[in-house]
Amino acid sequence: MAYYRKMLAAGVEVTGKVNLGIVHAAELICRQAIPDVNAAAVADISRFARHGG
Repeated sequence: MAYYRKMLAAGVEVTGKVNLGIVHAAELICRQAIPDVNAAAVADISRFARHGG
């Protein structure tokens, strides 16, 4: 969150997400257990790839 806030303060358009209650990368590794969280993560990655950030 500190990096997000630093970028925001510098005027950079940023989006920050925090997935509480799951371990790092679980949204991609455990896609069958948490399909809604996985779908959101895949959509975020796809949006980033299409729009460059």
